Amino acid sequence: MGKALLSQAIHNESERAAGPYISVNCELYGDAALAEEFIGGDRTDSENGRLSRLELAHGGTLFLEKIEYLAVELQSA
Repeated sequence: MGKALLSQAIHNESERAAGPYISVNCELYGDAALAEEFIGGDRTDSENGRLSRLELAHGGTLFLEKIEYLAVELQSA
């Protein structure tokens, strides 16, 4: 939990503090679910307003907790 608290503190003191702070625990998702969380999945359902975590974090901070659980293919995408 220390890394998450530290990243939140850094965000709060940065020039992006007015933007969102989005935290994703990579251990809680499978590879397909993580890809959908980051990229937004099928873009044809954009009318329902579901944004990817990358879109939600725009102008702020995206913190990836337990990144070692993220597949190598997703790390390099």
